[in-house]
This record gives sequence, C-alpha cells and structure tokens, in this order.
Amino acid sequence: MLYITFVAVTVVLCPVAYFGFCFIVYLYDAKALRRFQNLSFLSGLSDIQWVWESIRGRRYKTLHMAHQNATIVRVAPNVLSFNHPKAATAIYGHGTPTTKSPFYDAGHGHFKNVADTRDKEEHSRKRRLLATGYALTTLLRWEDKVASRINALLNQYDKFCLRLDVARRADAIPVDHRRWMDIFTIDAIHDIGLSANLRLIEKGDDLIEVQNSRGQSYQCQFRKSLWGNLRIHASFAWAPRWYGLLKRLTWWDSRWQDNVAFNDIVATACKHRIQRHLAGEKLDDFFSFLLGDKNGVPNMLMLGEMTAECSVMLNAGSETTGIALSNLLYLLIVNPNALERLRREVDEALDGIEDTKVAPFARIRYLPYLKACIDEGLRLLPPSATTTPRYTPPSGQDIMGYWIPGNTEVLCPTYSLQRNPEIFSNPDVFEPERWLSDNAKDLHTSFLPFSAGPRACIGRNITYMEQQMLIASLVHRYTFELIAPDFKPAYEEAVTCSPGPIPIYLFRRDET
Repeated sequence: MLYITFVAVTVVLCPVAYFGFCFIVYLYDAKALRRFQNLSFLSGLSDIQWVWESIRGRRYKTLHMAHQNATIVRVAPNVLSFNHPKAATAIYGHGTPTTKSPFYDAGHGHFKNVADTRDKEEHSRKRRLLATGYALTTLLRWEDKVASRINALLNQYDKFCLRLDVARRADAIPVDHRRWMDIFTIDAIHDIGLSANLRLIEKGDDLIEVQNSRGQSYQCQFRKSLWGNLRIHASFAWAPRWYGLLKRLTWWDSRWQDNVAFNDIVATACKHRIQRHLAGEKLDDFFSFLLGDKNGVPNMLMLGEMTAECSVMLNAGSETTGIALSNLLYLLIVNPNALERLRREVDEALDGIEDTKVAPFARIRYLPYLKACIDEGLRLLPPSATTTPRYTPPSGQDIMGYWIPGNTEVLCPTYSLQRNPEIFSNPDVFEPERWLSDNAKDLHTSFLPFSAGPRACIGRNITYMEQQMLIASLVHRYTFELIAPDFKPAYEEAVTCSPGPIPIYLFRRDET
C-alpha cells in the first residue's frame, strides 16, 4: 500500500515540479524572449507543444496560422520563428554567423553527412568532396539514366490511358500519380547514385531485398521504410535533449522498425556498390566521387562516412523530388490555363524531333515557362515546409533589428515565407508568370525550397533536371483529369511535407 501511494504521489508531483521549474525559468526570462508572441500558452514553458505539433504532422499549418498575426513567433522556450526575407538572409544567407542547431544531432550515429554535420569546417570539407559529383556538368553525363527511367514510367502510364468516355464510368481505374512519382525517383537516384538498376518502375512496386546487420536477407518497401523513418524521427527531433528518452518510451512504435529497415536499405546498397568496385567495375555515378576524386586519387573515406552520404542521397534524392513532381502536376491540372501555356511551350520546343517520347534535356533545359512552373510549384507547396533551425552564435546576433541572444534556435518557415503577401502578390494562387516578371529577382530573397547560403541543398541540379525532363514529357504526351473536380490531396509533415495519394485519369493526346 505504501509503495502504491509513493508511486501515485510521484506521478502527480513530477509534472508539477517540471512545470513549476519551467514557469520560474519563463518568468526569469534570461534571454528576453518573452517579448515575442507565443505559438500557444505552453510555448514559453516547454517543448511539449512543438513536439505535439510534430507528432500530429502539421507544424507548418499551425505555424502559418500564428504568423498571420506576428512576424516573429516563439514556438518553444528557446526557438523563434521569423516570417520575413531579412530574417532569412540573416539566418541562412552567405556570411551568416549561425550554425546548425542540436536538431541535427538527434538520432544520428557517429558519422554525419553533408546535410546534418554541424561543424562548418567539416561541412566545407564534405562539400568540396561532393561538389563535382553534384555539378550540372557531371549530371549531363547521366541524362540517359534519367531518360531510361522516364521511358519506363511512360510505358507504364500508357497502360493506364483511357478513352474519354471511359473516364466517366464508375469502374474506371485512376492512377496514383503520387505513388508512381516516388517509384520513379527511387529508381532514378539508385541508378544515378549507385549504378543500381532496380527496375522498380517495370515491376510497379518498391519492394526491395536487403540484408540486416547479421547478414540475414529480407524484403521491405522503400517508401514505407523511408517515410516511417522520417515520421518518427521528426516527431521528436525538435526536442533533441529528450530524443533518447522519447525513443525508449515509444519502443513499441512500428516506425522505429521502419527506421532500421531504411538503414539496412542504405547499408545494403553501399555494400553492393563497393563489391562491384572491388571486382574491377568502372562505374560512372555519384558513389564514384566518394571513392576518389576526378583524377582517380582515392579519398580514403571510412565506410561509415560513405554510408552516411548515401543515406542522405537516397533519402533527399527520392523523397523531395517525388513530392515536388507530385505537387506540380496536381497544380497544373487544377490550373488549366497554366497547363495549356506550358504544353504549347513544350510542343514548340519538341517540334521536329523524330522521337519525342522522352523530352531531351537540351531541348527543354532553358524553357522559361517550364522553369517558372517548377519554381511556382516549389513556392506554393515546398517539400520542406517548415525548414530546419539554426543556432545563433554564442555572442548573439541581430535579426531584423532585434538582438537575439547566443545559442537561440531560429528558423524561417518556408511555407509561410513563400506565401508572405508583402513579397508575393496573390500568395495562395499558382501564378508561374510571377517568375517571368521584372521583379522576379527580388522574389528570390524569399524563395527557400533548397534553403540558402553555404548550407543550401547540394542536390538542386538533380531535382531540376528530373522535373524538367519528366514534366515536359508528361504534358507533351498526355492530358489529365482528377477523380473529382474538387479533389485535394491530404498533406502530412515529417521532415518533409508529403501529399497523400493523387489519383488521376490519363489520356494519350495522340488518341483524343
């Protein structure tokens, strides 16, 4: 009986003591952050509210609503969100004194990749090492790999094409464009990155065989493994001090197994690629730049570092581009005037080519309206909707005229910044023409789908090439219908903000 009483008292007193301590810290306000509007009444006291929004998968929505009333919002005791281009430059721009925050430490092993290392010198070393591999001149050598995967996708889409009269029948089967965009990008990044021809598009599935750390083989779904990994990680990474404890308390969550499966996917892919290298195969892919420089001098990287770089490549190289491709076609379908203008531009560019099934990159690379559509899709529905935080330097930093004390987490939410009505007219409307206007250069200060400055996404050339080639090929070959005129995809946020299924009907243009 005494034991039960002790447990009951402890259960009651621990939360009381915790929030009591938090309230004292809040009143003391050592960093003078109480002057800023709170996301909620809990935000100044604890990380709980911010973690809860992450668990719900709607950080960007809650934050966007808060920014309707305030440019600066306190989302947690030591985290400030700024919705202004001047803040974006101060936090992410070239020459910024900020560093990546402890958010990047949560859940990571000993080896960091180019995206999550917090050390500036280490990041510079990695970026120099990888720059040639991610350069557009290098990617041009791999255009055939992208074209091969687009050709395979179009072969599959041709099978789903309907006659106009069939599409309006109740038994017509739509295509989940979202699912196929993921399968396409998974296939493409494996070929570009590791010379691995998985042929997932031909199979129509993302089931792959991997090995665990004990050498046992099993099969797993790439999409499920990656999304479960991202979802559970993002739920707790915003409270890095509590990450280990929260992981232990949620050991039963199946998404931790997805996390293990994705790590096995990466490790298996690296192992197979190294085996091919040791067998004497000369392969032209991203991994070759991890093995040695452009002159063939070995980099002598440890296996753990190469695996870490492959992890971010397979993650970002599939997930973010798949999201962008899914969003863009949806936005074009619901904005038919933009779709028709784009189609005319692409048709004209491909006129006179004998085989126009896959749009050659050289023909569509500089199409202004195609590029404007891609950028507008990334503005309106950025794959990274909240973006990631930075740490102010120990001495503090001026942001928008406010002195922010040292070691404070600061961020600019991409979704809100790119819908700021002070910068973008008609911010909630899909208007590719804005990127062709006289003030387009001014808009880029608030355009952060790839972040900005020295820590900007190193893989942006890959996503632009894939989007330009695939979107041009799709709009040239097909017309589209949503399953219902008012259909809207559901969105869920992890590290990225991912749409749910996007079912569409397809029609061959040369048969309508």
